Amino acid sequence: MSDKMHFDSRAEALKVGKQKKALLANPKGWRVNVWENLGWHLSLIKGNLHLHYSPYNDSFMAFLSENAYGGDSMFWHETFYNKDPNKVIAHKIKVAQEFIDTCQAIVDAIKK
Repeated sequence: MSDKMHFDSRAEALKVGKQKKALLANPKGWRVNVWENLGWHLSLIKGNLHLHYSPYNDSFMAFLSENAYGGDSMFWHETFYNKDPNKVIAHKIKVAQEFIDTCQAIVDAIKK
């Protein structure tokens, strides 16, 4: 575990972002995003899914929203960290799909 909560430069964040993007099972369509907020941070983005990376514990956390603002929709928010971004993606999709399935079951029951 690093003692750093952020990167020291934009260049360092971009370099690590490209390395972390290579961990994705299917990197097509993903982009590296870096920003400054009391230090440099990075995330990998595809559509409305943002994988935020923490150098502190070398792990990812996913945020999925209906409007691509980079946060989690309250409907499927569930904190899950992992060093493997593919596990984080799979977990976020599972949580969101469970919510969608529950909503669909409610709608189907009302229609009967």
